[in-house]
Amino acid sequence: MTVSSLPNNGAPVTIVQLYGFTVPLSESHDYSQIQNELLRFAQSYQYDQNWLQSANTQHLQFQNNLSAKNRAFQQSQQQIHQSNMDALDRSHNSYMERSAASDRSHSAYIDSIHERQQLVDPNTGTRYEADGYSDYNYVNPNDPSIYYRTNDPTANPNINNNQGEDYQLLQENNAGW
Repeated sequence: MTVSSLPNNGAPVTIVQLYGFTVPLSESHDYSQIQNELLRFAQSYQYDQNWLQSANTQHLQFQNNLSAKNRAFQQSQQQIHQSNMDALDRSHNSYMERSAASDRSHSAYIDSIHERQQLVDPNTGTRYEADGYSDYNYVNPNDPSIYYRTNDPTANPNINNNQGEDYQLLQENNAGW
């Protein structure tokens, strides 16, 4: 019996060649002798330790190479995936920006039809909607239903303060809602 190892892209392949022998019938009518000889041969067979160590080393090297290739492939796929996700994010963000611009334009158009202004308190960020157009808009933060609107830059509702009335100057909200 011959056992040999051939390289297969780094993976060990074992080829086992078996040899047999024949015994003429004239020499023995009892096959037990042949059977015993074959069993003795099979039981006494031992692997060549150098070959076994070489085969294990080759197999370990093959597994390490395979793992390295797999890690490189996974990293490459992750980079491709991330690149695709970044492109999708940019596309989505661009869509959202265009939609927001369209929404602001539409809101401004609707406000012009209804003759109203969108205002914001710069101190609190609270948003207000006012009918008509005035250059100076004030609101009482304690009671938003109390407001003062004028086109006169010298008018100031805080000159004669009543208890609980502290008007805040509003700014026009050009960013839309």
